Amino acid sequence: MSPDQLQEESFSTYSPVARAFAVQHLALLRRLPLSICPSFLVQISSLDTCFPTERSFLQRQCAVLEAMQRGELDSLLAPMRSITLPPEMSAMNWVKAPELFVERLSEVLWASGQINGFHQASRALFAAIPDPADGRERLLLIALGRGADTSRSSLLKKLARQGLRLEALHRLGARGRA
Repeated sequence: MSPDQLQEESFSTYSPVARAFAVQHLALLRRLPLSICPSFLVQISSLDTCFPTERSFLQRQCAVLEAMQRGELDSLLAPMRSITLPPEMSAMNWVKAPELFVERLSEVLWASGQINGFHQASRALFAAIPDPADGRERLLLIALGRGADTSRSSLLKKLARQGLRLEALHRLGARGRA
C-alpha cells in the first residue's frame, strides 16, 4: 500500500482521538511519500498519551504543510520521494504498525547509504515550518538529589538567571515534620 491509497477505514484500529486526527489530515497523509508518512502516523497513533503541547505542535505542523502551495510542498517532498525502498517495505502493514516500519526504514536507509539524504530532506521539510510565536511562560523544575555533582554548574547558573535557585530544600521538609 502507498500513502495515496489511504482511506478513512485505514485507521480503524487507532484510538478515537488518533483516528479523528488522521481522518482530519487524510489529504496531507495521502500526499506524503512512504519514506515519511509512517513517521507522522507514529506521532498520530500516540496522540492519546501526548501532552496538549505535543498535540498542538503536531496539529500546527500538519496545518502549515496543508497550507503550503502545492508546488512548494512538492518541492520539499521531492527528495523524500527519491528515496528507494525495497518492495517488501510497501507490503508491510505500516498503517497499523508504523513504529515497526520506521525501525525497518532506519535499517534500510543505513544499509543503502541513503541515510544522509533522508536526514537532509527531513531537516529541510521541518525547517520550512516556522516556529510558533509562543509567548507563554513555562515552568521548569530541576531537582538534584543529595550528593549530586554540581561542580560543573555552568548550566545551573544559566538557568538560575532565568528564575530562582533553591538549595538545601531537604531542611524545609524536615522542619515540617515534628
